[in-house]
Amino acid sequence: MRDDSPDYGKWARLLIQGDPYLEGFLRKELNRVANQPPVSPDWLDGNMKPGIWYSGWRARRWEFMPLGLDSKGKYAVLRPRYQYFVSYIDKNGDVVLDSVAPKRGDGKGVGWAFMPYRPHTISPVGRKCEGCHLNETAAGRGIFRANTCDSELFLPSPPAIDHMRLLNKKERDRLLRVTEEYRVKRFLDELTTTR
Repeated sequence: MRDDSPDYGKWARLLIQGDPYLEGFLRKELNRVANQPPVSPDWLDGNMKPGIWYSGWRARRWEFMPLGLDSKGKYAVLRPRYQYFVSYIDKNGDVVLDSVAPKRGDGKGVGWAFMPYRPHTISPVGRKCEGCHLNETAAGRGIFRANTCDSELFLPSPPAIDHMRLLNKKERDRLLRVTEEYRVKRFLDELTTTR
């Protein structure tokens, strides 16, 4: 989000943005009585320019994500990666752009596609089986019980690369079905799991 207004208070709880310049600028401005207009470096030409770019996230890595097939035909976690919605607030505080999504390069719609992701494991404990099995979100049905125009953003859209895809109906149904084999395995897992 590009913001040209000196309204920094709303960012006080979101100082860590992955940009050392922005963090330092916000810390300084939040301690002033009269704020200075925002400026930040243009990383292409090195000059200071009006406005500051803030970051926000639609999805974080700890959320449940849908499953799909990667380029090798293997099941993978899918998530929106390196995809942006652009907002712009001018120096008067007027919203010029409000969460505008760029168009996809292939012309097939909005540039918001879920792509395969290989999370690195740093935890000694993985997710339970139900992180995927019996999970409506993993099956690609969104994160809400009923999908409305307000929750449309949370529905997965197909990967931008043709040979990658979301789960098909048969795969979704199989993931959400409780079989006797699954019931027995989960019961035995629970008996042998150390807590």
